[in-house]
Amino acid sequence: MCESMEYEMAMTYGVYGEKSIDNDYVSPNDYSQFDEEAEEIEKEVRSIEDLLATTLKIIKTETMKESTLKTYSRLLRKLYSAMKDHYADSFLFHKECPKEILFNPKAFMTWLEDKPYGVKLSERSLKNYLSLILSLVRNYKQDGEEFVLAYDIYFQHFNTIKNSLNAEQEKQLPKEKEISLKGVSMDTLRTYMNHWEKKCKGVDNIDCYSGYMYALGHIHLDQVLRNELADMTMSKDYLPAIDYPKTNFIWNKGRNAKLLVIRQNKVRNPDRNDPPKEVWLKGKVNTAINKYIQILHRCDIFMDNPIPFSWGIKEKCCVKQTSSNYSQNFRKLFTPHCLPISTTDLRKIYAMDIRKQHGGNLIKEKEACEKLDHSKDTHDKHYILDFA
Repeated sequence: MCESMEYEMAMTYGVYGEKSIDNDYVSPNDYSQFDEEAEEIEKEVRSIEDLLATTLKIIKTETMKESTLKTYSRLLRKLYSAMKDHYADSFLFHKECPKEILFNPKAFMTWLEDKPYGVKLSERSLKNYLSLILSLVRNYKQDGEEFVLAYDIYFQHFNTIKNSLNAEQEKQLPKEKEISLKGVSMDTLRTYMNHWEKKCKGVDNIDCYSGYMYALGHIHLDQVLRNELADMTMSKDYLPAIDYPKTNFIWNKGRNAKLLVIRQNKVRNPDRNDPPKEVWLKGKVNTAINKYIQILHRCDIFMDNPIPFSWGIKEKCCVKQTSSNYSQNFRKLFTPHCLPISTTDLRKIYAMDIRKQHGGNLIKEKEACEKLDHSKDTHDKHYILDFA
């Protein structure tokens, strides 16, 4: 964008020049370009939840992951709640809040960087908010020079913070939690699974929770997944993509034949036509899942129809588990051995194991990246810890 055009736009929309010097906030009268859609929004919103729902409609795209939308929803709720305190009048908040973000990037950034929640936001939090705001500005209206200018300013802030975080990552030493992983190997964790294996001897006396943890642990040790099991389905039939385009599932084809199918996760998106990851599960993993299925049958849960894999177990009864409970349960896998690790910790242990065993052999490193379902760059930057 040439300087003369940028200056003209800035004067028009109050980002630079006398208006922004004398007054950080542009008067509502200056929003002559605010279109009919915005006027309709002003009439519709009556609460933060209304404003949240309206904003999410603008932001959401066909290819946006559900996890991203949930993060944006959480950030928007916090953002709007804090902004509401900025306005004495509730109606004025609903009328001006979207405009404040869309048309006053300089003033809004000043406010966002000045302890909006009583504490200074970290660079990582600011980056998340800017990602959200860029999505709002980009999708609110596809044309209009005022949006181009606002987007440019927010994008400049976003890039500055992103570069700063990347530079910090380059020189970052392992955190205290990561240092505690030093010396822990995949073989160590497999040995620790004996705790659950002993609890799963026989069938009738097994408590459901132990059977669930036994299966969960062996699947993660074998496939080093993220949290895909949280919304994983189990089925006696193969679930066709045309009917289940975003469903991750375990196909229980038979006692000795189980197929893990991942169609959607952090790096796979069916809307982009990304291919699914399909792996046949063998050995102890297969045995553990069979044991878990036996326990579910005892609780009168059968796979006549697809069922969730992730059932939280409480007092020998099967209770459907939430996604947040899944992470909490996983941390309990190795707590009998005082090692409350996360799925990310387990993935780092696996990556370090491969590096130690094969000394950076390119073929083995490539295989490890494929199993972890991430790029070589991500592997080297975030999973190989320098304990020197």
